[in-house]
Amino acid sequence: MGFGLIIAGFVLLVNPVINVFDVIPDAIGFALFVAGLTKLAYFVDGVSKARSMFFKLTLVELLKIASIFLIVGDVNSGSTKVLLSFVFGLAEAIMFTIAAIRLFEGISFSGLLYHGTNVHGTANRSGKKKDALTKTRNFIIFFYIFRCVATLVPELTELQMYDYIGTVHSVSRPLTFFKPPLYVLFGIITVILGVICAVKIAKYFGGLAKDKTYCDTFRETYLDARENRPSFFLAHRMMTSLML
Repeated sequence: MGFGLIIAGFVLLVNPVINVFDVIPDAIGFALFVAGLTKLAYFVDGVSKARSMFFKLTLVELLKIASIFLIVGDVNSGSTKVLLSFVFGLAEAIMFTIAAIRLFEGISFSGLLYHGTNVHGTANRSGKKKDALTKTRNFIIFFYIFRCVATLVPELTELQMYDYIGTVHSVSRPLTFFKPPLYVLFGIITVILGVICAVKIAKYFGGLAKDKTYCDTFRETYLDARENRPSFFLAHRMMTSLML
């Protein structure tokens, strides 16, 4: 059902971002989301909308990579970094939040559609089920928004005007002096939260993958559609072809 690709995509979002420089581009992670959600998106409207939003996020991330050329070679790039970090961070936070909400709404509906028993989490030792779907969704959104904020905060030190540094003496420092330590601090926190997030994602989607009734029912639906409704899949391919 593509859950492995979804887990891999989330793992690629764990690394911190320095202004617009991303060691592992988020575009790769979002592209994996798009690929992983393809089959389920054929039949579940919420997942289809989430997939569409993740595709748009992929384009935003490609634009973000291209924006690096606005910084390279610019000696006065401090304010440019602030602007780009704010614009892309705001767009990413809003779009990712919408996509995550739609994704988990779609998964919740698919649980009813395909008789899933692990959609809202597996039972613990006492036999009680915790609402893993809501908790996982909320933590993912929290982590990604924190990651966007952590990218922006160090860049905000560039906004301090020289006249407001205060009394200049041997130990006075402008706020930009603290930018490298802020990079390190927020980078460490982002990685820690990211690892926790990746574990939660792997546990949740791994539980869905182990739900035999859920996966088998969907597989039967998908194979039946491939055999009896070939024009349905052809129409989706034509939409992609026309867009390209």
